[in-house]
Formats: sequence, structure tokens, C-alpha cells
Amino acid sequence: MRAHALLRQLRCSASTSRRLRYEHGFHAGSYVDVTKHAILSLLMLRMTEKKTPFCYVDTHAGAGSYPLEDSMELSTGLDRLLAARLDGAALPPALSAFMRAVDACGVADAYPGSPLVAAALCRDDDALLLVEQSETEHAKLVDSLEAVRVPARTICGDGYRALQQKDNLAPQRRALVFVDPAYQQGADLERTVKLVEHLERAWHSARVAVWYPVRDTAKVDQLHDALRALPRVKEILAAELVRDEDDGGRLPGSGVVLVNPPYGIDAQLEELLSSLGELLSDGAATSSHRVSWVKR
Repeated sequence: MRAHALLRQLRCSASTSRRLRYEHGFHAGSYVDVTKHAILSLLMLRMTEKKTPFCYVDTHAGAGSYPLEDSMELSTGLDRLLAARLDGAALPPALSAFMRAVDACGVADAYPGSPLVAAALCRDDDALLLVEQSETEHAKLVDSLEAVRVPARTICGDGYRALQQKDNLAPQRRALVFVDPAYQQGADLERTVKLVEHLERAWHSARVAVWYPVRDTAKVDQLHDALRALPRVKEILAAELVRDEDDGGRLPGSGVVLVNPPYGIDAQLEELLSSLGELLSDGAATSSHRVSWVKR
């Protein structure tokens, strides 16, 4: 099926089905949040392997950090990692990097969102471009960056549109674009695919990572199919960690789809998600992970 036909399918599906909700503050430090940021940490480690600087771009940056007192799911994620570290558990390199980012947040009662996780793992000559549409959240983002003294360029605006503007692109530079919508808008799936298509033309050296919730497998398949149909995209890898049992209505898991992933990262993701699943298990609820090539 051609890419434009799949985009029409995504648009139709989004308008007729229940929209997914993901509140950053409510889920701060949760099982799902920790999975997302552990994968992001692995990507940041891979991006910093080369000496040449790169640009980290966050299309839905959020507030930067979140008060732990507002989280209702901290016990399912970060608390278990902190306990494992206290017990001396061996952590894979990406999880160790993530925990360094948590420590670097600098505030004992706050959890770092993706911008602060990325900032903690950037080098001095790497750049950050952070976009957030909500004026309130953008103001909090600026405050969060100032609190940890991180220099970054921020834009208060639509992340999808921001990367359509040439002034915000640096095609000659390596980049990691992290797309993390809340999926509260029915067009998020379609707009994400269109953004990936645009970046393949306008910023071909950029690697793109797209977070998505795993609740409706049909929607996940639609996202993968639409990305697979993009003719310019050569390789796509998906990684997911999902709880095997119903957990009181909570989101069971999440995934990240990687466009133009770094070589060999599939094996690293296998190790990371296997370890993370064990560390986040409470003995009663188990989890399963999947690392699979969507296109190769």
C-alpha cells in the first residue's frame, strides 16, 4: 500500500477511535516513562560515540522536569531502579547513563523529562533544540533548564511545524530528533509520519526516534506500516516493553520506533529491555519485550 493511502487510513482511524492520553506529570517516573528514557539514554550514548558534535531536537519537550509529588506511578518505575541501585544491582550502560541523568537533574524531588535526560548526556559542543507548544509548559521548561544551567534553544510553538522551517534545520549536522507526542490530538500519528518523511528529505543525516503507547496494537501496526511505506526510509527498528498482566487500568507499556538506527543497536536494545523488565518486575507482574525490524 502506498504511503499516502496509509496516511489517509491513519487520519480516518484517529477521527473515529478513542484518543490516547498521556499526562507527563501524572506518569513521571513510571514504568512507561523509565522505559522511554532508558531507550533515549542508549541513543544518546550512541550519538556521543563519534567526536563530531550533533544536535538533539525534542518536538514535544514538555516542562523539562516534574515534581515527584504529582506522580501517581513512581512506584512502578524509578523507585524500583533506585532500590536496585542501592542493592548493588548491575545495570547495563544505558541504565547507568539514565540514572546519572536523574542525579544530574539536581532536584531531589523532581523527575527529569526527555530534554533534561538528553541535556545531561550531551557534550559541551552538542546543541539542543527544544520545542513545546503550551506556553505554560514552555515557561516551566525554561525554568528547568536554568535550574541545571543547561544552554539550549527553546521554541514555544508546534513541534511538527517548527521542523518544517529551514531556520530550525541544520542538514550539514548530525542530529537525533525525539518525537514524543501525548497522542491527545487525533492527527498526531499522521503528523508524525509526515514529519519523518519531511526529515528524510530536508535533514537526511538526522536519526529519528518516535515514542508511542502500547495499548491498541492495531494503532501500533498502522504507525509501523505507514513508516514502512515511506520510500526514502531504508531502516526502521521498533523496541517495546509491555507488562504481561493487567495493572489496574494503567498503560501496559510503550515502544520507540527508530528511523535510521545506529548499527548494532538492536542487540543493545535486547540487553537493555531484558534487564529493565527484570528490574521493574515486582514478582507478581511480569513483562515481555520485543525488538524487531519494521523495515530493513
